[in-house]
Amino acid sequence: MSALQTSFLFVSEGVDWTRMAALLFASILVLSSLILAYNIFWHPLAHFPGPLHYGATIFPWAYHAFRGTLPFETLKMHNKFGPVVRISPGQLSFIGPAAWQDIYGTTAGGQNPKYRKFYQALGFNGIIAENVVAAEKDTHKVIRNLMIEQMHRKFRSEGQRLGGAGDTNRTPGMDIFDLQEWFLWATADIIGDLAFGESFNCLQQLKRPRFIALMSMAAEAGSKSVVLWSLGMRLVVQAIAYCAGGHLLEVLGDLRATLTSRIESGAGGDDLMEPLIAAQKTGHLTFDHVLGTASVLVIAGLETTVVSLTSFVYFMATNPVCLARLTREIRSMFPAEDEICLSKVEELKYLSACIKESLRTYTPAAVGMPRIITNEGRIIAGRYIPEQTVVSVSGYASTHSSMYFRKPFEFHPERFLGSPDFENDVSAASQPFSLGPRACIGKTISYATMRLVITKLLWNFDIESTRESRRWLDNQRAPLLWRKKPLMIKLKPVKRDPLRSTAQ
Repeated sequence: MSALQTSFLFVSEGVDWTRMAALLFASILVLSSLILAYNIFWHPLAHFPGPLHYGATIFPWAYHAFRGTLPFETLKMHNKFGPVVRISPGQLSFIGPAAWQDIYGTTAGGQNPKYRKFYQALGFNGIIAENVVAAEKDTHKVIRNLMIEQMHRKFRSEGQRLGGAGDTNRTPGMDIFDLQEWFLWATADIIGDLAFGESFNCLQQLKRPRFIALMSMAAEAGSKSVVLWSLGMRLVVQAIAYCAGGHLLEVLGDLRATLTSRIESGAGGDDLMEPLIAAQKTGHLTFDHVLGTASVLVIAGLETTVVSLTSFVYFMATNPVCLARLTREIRSMFPAEDEICLSKVEELKYLSACIKESLRTYTPAAVGMPRIITNEGRIIAGRYIPEQTVVSVSGYASTHSSMYFRKPFEFHPERFLGSPDFENDVSAASQPFSLGPRACIGKTISYATMRLVITKLLWNFDIESTRESRRWLDNQRAPLLWRKKPLMIKLKPVKRDPLRSTAQ
């Protein structure tokens, strides 16, 4: 036996390992108790209302965020404690129009920066290329201005052609159909046309492209990474990035190939990528800026639009009076299907009200996008918030609070048509695409796509709910965005006399 081994045995024999373990456990217990006591009694946010266990530790927030039940729990807390609630030791949740403006808008104190840890985890710590969402302020402004100008130009000039992208005649011939899947195909084709000047041909092939399946897996993993990162489990996030991030890299690889082909061919000169490609050629933007922005348009735009369309049809199918009124408006406006275009569908007032109510009732981003308070603190909704506080508005809680909406869980498009029954509603509490300089740049695309697809669907088909679809809202989950669920709807083609130009 070596001298080193002999020394180790001698030391080991002289140590009471049971006592050492007890001391270690006691030390951890004392330290944890001190941290809990500090968070409850002496933390800068200790005086804000909220459940005691949420303010003491991050674990209750992490539990519900991981399960996808955080929007519902946040609503319960706001109903009990009011418009501002402490949802973790260093995080506050707000609801209401003043909070929307103070957190996400531009105020006298400037903009509240994004909480970088959230977006780092969501992007698997750098796997996602730089884009319009994560770009720094100056770069973001350049990209956003170029994109918005091109969106307006394209929609003004090509509303008629884009109207053909959601071709309902390519719906499979069956009585009951999963409209969530069909919306995914139609939206992918429209966004491909807008972003790259060419369709992904999902409706022709009646199947989703490979990148969509990979994208869904990566998005789910990204939402889990946010929670794990908040718990300090960076090694676990790296492991997830190694596995799920591979799917995301495949998605970006497909988009990179599409974008490279678009640049090399010079085709699609009026698509949304054109001004960014021109800026990249002059050195004002990098290729990663262009690729990242394209990925956001396809990934985020597709997810939010499909969810919004699916929820819209659910609310229509389960509210037959609203459905009948909307169907009459659409079919009386368009004697023939080829007359359906963007400029005309924007004139459908009841359709616009139904879309607004659907987005209020089932807001696309149910979880608040976090910002962080810097410098010497900030006034938000009349309350002083100390620096280094993470703040957000819960979209779901804000739109389902009786403080701002009468009958918040019921579907009433009339609230956006000036009905006296809802004259006390505060419509500014609903911001489905956020607001301010960092508001969702895909808002224009989503509204245009929803108007076109819904109009074409109801012009061609009578729709009816099924037993399965009536329970579509049950057990919903939103780790970040809502998880997509099948929506089985009965479709009955409208029979029209080919010799007559008016709808029956």
